[in-house]
Amino acid sequence: MPLHIAVAGNGHAPRHILFASKHILAALVTGKPALPRAVNVAAGDWALSLCFIDAPGMYRLNRLYRNSPHATDCLAFPHTDTAAELTAGAAASDACQNLGEIFLCWPHCLRKHNIPAQGPRQAWLLRRLLVHSFAHLLHFDHHSREEHRRMRAVECRLMQRAGTVRA
Repeated sequence: MPLHIAVAGNGHAPRHILFASKHILAALVTGKPALPRAVNVAAGDWALSLCFIDAPGMYRLNRLYRNSPHATDCLAFPHTDTAAELTAGAAASDACQNLGEIFLCWPHCLRKHNIPAQGPRQAWLLRRLLVHSFAHLLHFDHHSREEHRRMRAVECRLMQRAGTVRA
């Protein structure tokens, strides 16, 4: 079950954050414990992209896709319309399935969550944001109270998968 992860920073995140990101994402796709839904991302050949961008870039994406006039810490864009399509696509194809794209604005992440530019809390924040974004790629959301409850349950399992990868 090959996994292809593209991580791009363009100077918008430190090198150790880029390196840790790839390991965290790999753990999210292939790790244990199992997810509480019938989405088995470890069953096939998968790809996903992570791009660290600056605040103006995040502002443009957030305005364009969410009609929100401000920057945010992370955005995730799944490449399928539903979780069922995600699972069916893996079972029906020998081709690589693209989970989607994650965009992080690292300086904004640090400011929003009041994390110093250096220190161990960066690793926790990176895991937390990647887990949250990855849950969105699996079609979990938090618009209603019930959706939020289900997404938090999945995020707890994903945080276990992400483990203690250091940034």
